[in-house]
Amino acid sequence: KKNPCPSPSGASASSYILKRKEEEFLKAAERSGIKDFATQSLLEVGCGGGSWIAKWATLGIPLQSLYGIDIMEEYIDSSKKLTPFPENVQFASITELPFADETFDLVSQSTLFTSILDPQARKKGAQELLRVLKKGGHVVWYDFRYPSPHNPHVRKVNKKELYTLFPQCKIDIVSLTLLPPLLRRVAPLSFTLCRLLEKIPFLRIHYLAIIQKI
Repeated sequence: KKNPCPSPSGASASSYILKRKEEEFLKAAERSGIKDFATQSLLEVGCGGGSWIAKWATLGIPLQSLYGIDIMEEYIDSSKKLTPFPENVQFASITELPFADETFDLVSQSTLFTSILDPQARKKGAQELLRVLKKGGHVVWYDFRYPSPHNPHVRKVNKKELYTLFPQCKIDIVSLTLLPPLLRRVAPLSFTLCRLLEKIPFLRIHYLAIIQKI
């Protein structure tokens, strides 16, 4: 019998994650009053190999207003090749961002804080995100809500810690992203089934948060 709701051709766990992440971000952005992306400037902290450029550009943020930092030289080199504004990509640490106060409308981080094991470094990193963010601007947060049983180099960030890291901020937070072993089995078969399973709260392993600087 044919699957009545098959996944798109070439479907994979990673494509499903990206799709759901974008869907939930757009909903959260609307709830938080983020609408005209063409007028926004954004800093991606831990920009990786540069996929952030395409991600944010497709939402309408001008390429000249997209910036990134990372501590991996090979990632910096890769990111620079993917933008006509390579000077916007720099080698830097989250604990010492090379930007003036209140520079950006948006600051984004994805699975970076859970790799910062030192509590003081986490606190300093959060302070730096808020420092370079304009008043009324937003931090876009995506990170693990559970510890990894197979990776001692990551540590979860739960709701309590998130509110501690960003005191006196308005936080819109949702959980998403289906448990990876389950997602890898189900995504090639049906995105619809992935969505149904994702409705079970304890199967969602990440938090997506929009944090507004008041």
